[in-house]
Amino acid sequence: ELLDAAFDPARVERLRDAVSVVLGDDYPVKSLRARKAGPGVVADLVVGVPAGLSASAAHQVGEHGAQALRDALAAERLTVADVTTHLDPSDRQEASKTSLAALPSALEKRVVRRALASHASVRGVSHCVLSYSRTKVLAKVDVVLPDAMTLREAHRVAAIVRRSILRGVPEVYDVDVDCELDE
Repeated sequence: ELLDAAFDPARVERLRDAVSVVLGDDYPVKSLRARKAGPGVVADLVVGVPAGLSASAAHQVGEHGAQALRDALAAERLTVADVTTHLDPSDRQEASKTSLAALPSALEKRVVRRALASHASVRGVSHCVLSYSRTKVLAKVDVVLPDAMTLREAHRVAAIVRRSILRGVPEVYDVDVDCELDE
């Protein structure tokens, strides 16, 4: 085939749904266009991201979306010629006057839930910061522990929280857990 050809709209919708499942509600697929180009498929994916998301985090979202699209195309036995991902900063949070820096991502929410569920002594999570380094996600989590807890016990709980996050959130490559006292 030498010329670009139209792509079945029902197939495009299935691909869009597959990417949406991977990215979740926090990062909506705003549009997906695909066309046959020779033996492969060329696709343009537009993903909504919060306007306050860091560039590295937004890039990571785009990479996950592009990989999800490649996987969905492969599942349909299609060859990928090119996937272009566009990130569309959304201002929907600004309309509600929410602090953009305080908006947690879906991944951050999963890390926090995992930390809270990891040990009965964890009374809260005061901070959770995710850092993106190429394909790796690093997490820093500050957990709140009872003020009567010994240093040895706090260290043990921090190790349990770390293991729980690493096992339960496979996207996270490493975790630094700091302990705070519940005063």
